[in-house]
Amino acid sequence: MKKPFPNAPLLIGRAPRRTHKPYRPTSPCSQRARRARPVARAAKLFESYTAKEGTLALAQLNTLTKQLYAGVDSVPIPVLAPVDTARFLTARLAAGQDRGGLRGPFLSEAIAIMEFLPGLSGYDAILTVSAKLLHDLGIAVTPEPQLHIAGTFLISGSDDEGERVADLQGPYPGLRRLLGTAEVTYTFRKYGVPYFVNADCSNAPSAAGSLSCTQADAIIRVVLRDLHLLGGGPVAVKSRTKATVIQPARISPDFKYYSPGNLLSGTSQQNKGGSASRVVYGDNLLFPIKDAPAYANSQVFMHGGDCGGQKEQLPRQPGDLHDRYRCKQNPAMVLFEFEGYLDNYSYPWRDNLCEARDEDGGPPECPVVKKGHAGQDIRPNKCVPGNGASCQIDLFEVVAVIAGKAWWKTGDYENDLRLMYDDPNNKFYYMYLHMSPKSLKDAGMERGKTVPVTAGRVIGKVGNYDKAVPDQTTAHLHFEIRRGDNIGEPLSPYLTLIRAYERLINAQGTQITD
Repeated sequence: MKKPFPNAPLLIGRAPRRTHKPYRPTSPCSQRARRARPVARAAKLFESYTAKEGTLALAQLNTLTKQLYAGVDSVPIPVLAPVDTARFLTARLAAGQDRGGLRGPFLSEAIAIMEFLPGLSGYDAILTVSAKLLHDLGIAVTPEPQLHIAGTFLISGSDDEGERVADLQGPYPGLRRLLGTAEVTYTFRKYGVPYFVNADCSNAPSAAGSLSCTQADAIIRVVLRDLHLLGGGPVAVKSRTKATVIQPARISPDFKYYSPGNLLSGTSQQNKGGSASRVVYGDNLLFPIKDAPAYANSQVFMHGGDCGGQKEQLPRQPGDLHDRYRCKQNPAMVLFEFEGYLDNYSYPWRDNLCEARDEDGGPPECPVVKKGHAGQDIRPNKCVPGNGASCQIDLFEVVAVIAGKAWWKTGDYENDLRLMYDDPNNKFYYMYLHMSPKSLKDAGMERGKTVPVTAGRVIGKVGNYDKAVPDQTTAHLHFEIRRGDNIGEPLSPYLTLIRAYERLINAQGTQITD
């Protein structure tokens, strides 16, 4: 007897033989129960899959699910996604050889749209939360929040960050939650592979239309319960390779920088300094601001900064054009209420990862974790005076440091642009903050979607936006690097930026060690 669908994988058992039985009327309830059995059987067998069973079942699954999401069969790890795969398999097999028009509601009801991004070391998926889930949870935000789920066979750090989530250890042994300054992240391992689910949120007092971290946490917990195996392939995890670094031979007469972790006095958590890491992340990245010179330094504790709320005003002196003040954290340094002051736009560079911040979620590399600045701030080559003591924005172009997918997220927090990079040896996320919506739109970025970009493509311009509001910070670019196997852990970008800048100016810098 021929199979009704010769190419079907044997994932839900053989079709029953046809036999002639006397007709017996059935009640509507029993009819529904009979219709539900194939789906239940498919779900049971499907969920019993483990990587130890080999690759055949997964390869067979890929032949079908790639019809829903192109490229799923090329992903080298098991793909977890909020898709009811058992229902899809049942519908697909029931359709026999008629493969056209199979468009069932296979996405979880919690998700309205899933953008699936296959990669060479894993995958990413951008999930737009459904209006139904927001309604069910009593959350009123606009636009709909987005989640980021991903996995990779590359590992580059510890799995012990964050708090253990006791009530979801059954489906996700080792599940942990990390609460950052503006995000919540769940991390876990399944099939021996690291995964995360991440969402932007606000820890500040709730504002109308903003997603609180408590609300984001509730959304992620629903989505975690809806994750199923979609396809991919079981590959053993491996360590990330070290970056290839090419430095110019010439020595710059001008470019100087303080060593990694050498922050301005008094500006770090408990005055313990920053991260002394000398790791470079990514092979020969471009510098994120297109034109030199550029200046890496503090925005909070330099001229025009707010001292983290600890300003001490000083009397003006003859000839002063702007008010004087100092930060209580660093009282020896006299500052002026003008962000274009010369000290802000001159060498040497200064690391400001791990700077003191009130919010939780500091980089684990910092001497005092759980609090601290998560990236490096960079000013463009000059200040063009704007209104009052501020500098004009949307003048200096920002570029993709490497080829990848640029995602302008839908949330209102700092107009965050996330550049996703994935190859067989490295998986990183490069984060750009504070650009204006206008500059992002003019550069071809699309809110809520990913845009393929080549290395060096303009993706925006230096801005001063904090959340969705201009003039809330100085004119600068905040740049972060995140691990591909744990989006909740910012890494020190300082030396990576130094090496990229040296290639931009085609000359080595000189480190200041005192």
